[in-house]
Amino acid sequence: MDSHHPAGRLVVHRLDSDFIQTVNRAANRAAEPLSARITDGVSVQDLEARSVHLVLVHRVDVRPDKAATVGNVVVFSKPCHAVFRTEQLQLATPDHYRTHDDSKIRDPHDGMLTKDASRLVSAGGAHFEMSFGSPQKPWVFCASHYRSNQDLRRLRDYFAAHRRTPYAAATRILDPNAFATRLGIDFALGLDKTNAVRPEGPEVLIDFFNNTFDTVVCVHHVHHGPVHYEDSSGRITTQEDLANTINDSPKAWFTKKTCFEIESEYRFAVSTAAGTPVEPRHYIAVSRELRELTSDLDLLRFTPRWAQVAPR
Repeated sequence: MDSHHPAGRLVVHRLDSDFIQTVNRAANRAAEPLSARITDGVSVQDLEARSVHLVLVHRVDVRPDKAATVGNVVVFSKPCHAVFRTEQLQLATPDHYRTHDDSKIRDPHDGMLTKDASRLVSAGGAHFEMSFGSPQKPWVFCASHYRSNQDLRRLRDYFAAHRRTPYAAATRILDPNAFATRLGIDFALGLDKTNAVRPEGPEVLIDFFNNTFDTVVCVHHVHHGPVHYEDSSGRITTQEDLANTINDSPKAWFTKKTCFEIESEYRFAVSTAAGTPVEPRHYIAVSRELRELTSDLDLLRFTPRWAQVAPR
């Protein structure tokens, strides 16, 4: 697909399955392998800037195998922030939610896992828990998932009652996989690396990609999937267990305490090899292609007639 964009003349190609398998094999052999396999991806070539953005998509589900399949995905928000009409989306880091000024939104453990470390640190049998965050810091965009009209009504009532300003708008995400890919593209094209990220060392995949593309390569990741709810995420019994916690990055992004289980969250986590977030909130322009992957979900259809109030 050849198109024009403020960033320059763009050519977008979907990565084929052979390429994705090759990347996954190369990542597994690297010193710091990817913690979640790539399930989809696109290359976005800026022909004027001679650069390539690689958007690598990871479909993750850290829930137990017996968990129900994900149904529909919906975003509850204030009407002015509804994805089908807003001009920009807000993404935020786990740090933002850990310190949020709204107690109904604040989650002190967002982006963190808690494990039982009693056997490692306590000789007297006392219970000891250890919480740790991901060494990688993404920006996240939050939605919910539901499988029935009853689930949707429950979510509608919850978000109407548990926010300072009721979340009266609902946006259906028609295809979460396509939405994740397009979200990554919009993020990549709008990213100001000078102000938005703090540079870090090069990612292991960059060398591999530079052997494939004779241009400057920027690598971006989008992890997406349902959130798993648990208060304890296993045990740490040895020093090796403690060292391996670095590989739990996506699990930390997609695990929350059971007190939030009513939200049935479906999360999109965006990160870039260019560095880590400078600001806890990040805004991206909503493209026509991203907006077309959403629709207005009329909540009046799921409200009892006696509870409907006629507009004034």
